[in-house]
Amino acid sequence: AAPVSGRAATGRQYTTAKQTVVRQQPNADSPQVSTIPANQPVTVTADVPGTDWYRVSYQGGDAGYVFGSQLTGVTVGGATAAAAPAATAAASSPY
Repeated sequence: AAPVSGRAATGRQYTTAKQTVVRQQPNADSPQVSTIPANQPVTVTADVPGTDWYRVSYQGGDAGYVFGSQLTGVTVGGATAAAAPAATAAASSPY
């Protein structure tokens, strides 16, 4: 996980804060292409300018887009996600 909170850095590895929906495009209305379990490492491969969306790879493959609040250490709207406790890790978000 990233040691300092802020915007995600391209090429850096982060951890999913909870079960994370991966989208085809960088918006919540885009079709879901997969789901990444909580506390899994992902690599940010691109930052979508002017948004809090990031393109990520997971387990060596291109996954799609996730909202920044789903990644530990990434700040969105002044809040920084932390890893989810195991009991709540299964809860997901529309992002």
